[in-house]
Parts: sequence; structure tokens; C-alpha cells
Amino acid sequence: MANSLVHETNSKGYDNPIESCPVSENPPLNTDLDNLKGSKHAKPESKEELADQAQTHLNKKEQELNDLRHAKAELEGKVRELNESKNLSEADLHKKGQEFDEIRKLWKEACIKLNNLKVKGQGFCAITDSMLTQKATQLRFNIRNFADQQFGGEFIDAKNFQSFQKTINKDFGISSDSLEACMKDPLGPPLIVGAVLWKILVADVFDNFCWAGTRVSKAMHRLGKVLEPVGSGTLASDLEAKRKFQIWKANTTTLLLDSTLLLDSLGQRTGHGAPREVIEDHVGYICGLLKPLLKSKNDDLANQLLNIINEALILDKLISKQAAEVTWDSTIKNSGQFDQDLVKLQRREKQGGGKQAGNSGDMYLVSAPAMIRCGKSTGEDFDSKITLLKMEVYSWPKTSI
Repeated sequence: MANSLVHETNSKGYDNPIESCPVSENPPLNTDLDNLKGSKHAKPESKEELADQAQTHLNKKEQELNDLRHAKAELEGKVRELNESKNLSEADLHKKGQEFDEIRKLWKEACIKLNNLKVKGQGFCAITDSMLTQKATQLRFNIRNFADQQFGGEFIDAKNFQSFQKTINKDFGISSDSLEACMKDPLGPPLIVGAVLWKILVADVFDNFCWAGTRVSKAMHRLGKVLEPVGSGTLASDLEAKRKFQIWKANTTTLLLDSTLLLDSLGQRTGHGAPREVIEDHVGYICGLLKPLLKSKNDDLANQLLNIINEALILDKLISKQAAEVTWDSTIKNSGQFDQDLVKLQRREKQGGGKQAGNSGDMYLVSAPAMIRCGKSTGEDFDSKITLLKMEVYSWPKTSI
């Protein structure tokens, strides 16, 4: 029967009865029990083996600790390097700052020297404010002294004054109310004459190259009107245009003063004085204008005016030789409020009373304009203005008219 079973098995296609027998997915229970018994009764490790394992574990931890110490040492070293670098950077920065200050100081000195060389090369000289104010103050004094000597006291001929008043209103912009207020003040006539003289100097003498002679003066005046910048704002382009124009005037002045062809009508060199023809023309015009105010004929009038005009031309020549812009301001507002940095106000006494405070109803007369400098004589800083001499203004209360 066994043979038949084997035969039956082989007939199903299995060559080896042992290898060909299919294996069950779940092993028999007795096999698991045997395994458990074997593990339960496994032989324990010896003390030497446990000691070796503990030593190995200890060595591993010591190695890790050494690695951490090494990493800590490296970090501390980097921190020290950073601190040293920081200290070095601060010291280096301080040193660089000192070097920068020294270089800046040397740069400023070089700029000053360069500007001086430019001034010498361009031909215009550095004129100080004290030089300008000294000349202008002396001119103010001479005009005031001339007016007091020749026109002190009240006007005698009212008819002549009316003729003079019409000319003043039309050509000089002095109001009739201001003139009438001056007429009732013992100091009024000299103030009117001084105001008229200053208006003539500002309009016809200053900034017109009159010291160069009539022909040159007219040509330069026309050319100046063409080249003068139109804009008068504070933009950089406007300031640069003004600077270039002022430097052109200064250089042209130097060329004219050095020119051997600059002759007056008598063929005389005008480098050391103003052309006589120019002075005589202005003196003749002023004498004709002031004649109605004279109490009597005065032969010394023309000589005194000649000195004043010549002094004004010398001042204008000095201004023209440097590159700063010098202007004369006689503009006032009928508001009773004045800029203390620009105006020196003197209030006259009311008829029969004390001094009156200025207000919008007062009458004002500019006896001398303000002298204002824009830029430096070396052709720099045209964005700044300085009042060299304040405007002299007299006021009268309206009730005194």
C-alpha cells in the first residue's frame, strides 16, 4: 500500500517525495515551543563580555565628549578672533577718521590756494566788505554834507519848488506827499537833495562803466543788457548764470583798465581817474535839476558835485573789479513795517508835538539806498546776500502835511 501512495504522489508530478511536499504557511506549534524553550534556557554572557561592552560604550562617550570639547574650543577661538577683529576695526576706523580729517584740512587749504590762483589768473581782485563800506560811507557823508551846506533851511521860492516837484514825481518816483512833508521840516530840503542825488547815481552812474568814458560806457551798457541773466531765482542754474555774468564783468573791467586805447575825449589815460567828459555831463544835469532850489547863485556848487561824481565813479570801478554782485535797494512798502536788518528808520517830529510811531499812513523818504552784496568777490557763494549798509529812511506823520 505504501508503494501505491508513493506512486500516487509521483503521479501528481513530484519527483522527490521530501522536497516536493508543499510546506504549510503556519509552522507546527511544537516547533515554536521548542524555539521558546531554547531562548529561555540560552547561556548568559560572561562578566568579561559585559565589561568589554561597558568599556566600549564608555570609550564611545569619551570620544563624543572630546569631540564636543574640540568643537567648543574652535568656537571660542573664532569668538576671540571676532573680538580681536572688532577691536582692530574700531582702532582702524578711528585712525582712518583722523587721516580723513587731515586730508580734508589739506584739501581746504588747496582749495583756498587754487581760488587765489584763479583770482589772479582771471584778473579780478578780492575786495573786502570793509573796503566797500568805507568808500560808500564816505560818499554818503559827502552827499549829506553837500546837501546841508547848499540847501539847508526852508525853500524860498514856492513856484520854483512846484516846477522841481513835477520833475521829481515824474523822473524819480518821490511822492508829492513826501515832498510836502519834507517842506515843513527844517531838515527836509537837504534830505530831498540827497535822495535825488542817490537816485541819479544808482540809475546813471553805478554799474554802467561810466569810468571808462562815454563811448565805452554806452557799448558796455548795451552788451551787458544782452548778456545779463534773465532769471533771478535761487535755482542752481540761475545762480550759475549770475556767477558767470559777474566774472565776465570783472574780467572785462580788468581788460578795460589795462587797455592803452581807453582814452577820454581829451586823449588822456583814464586808468587813474574818471573821464572829465563823463563827470561834466552828470554835473551839468544835476545843476540844472537843482537850480530851482537854490536861494542864490553859487559858483562852488559845480565843484562840489564834481567831487561827488568822481568819488562815485571810483567806488563803481572798485565794485566792477571784483566778481560779487553789489546792488542798491531803495524799495519801501507803505505798511509801517521794516526789516531791521535792511532799514534804518528815523522818525521826524510832528508839528507842535512829540515823535510819532510809524504806521501805514506815514510819509517816507529814502535818503540813501541800502548796499547789498550777493556772492563773494572771488566768484563764489551767489546763494547768499549780505547787507553792507542799511537803507536810510525818514518818516513823517501824515498829519504834519
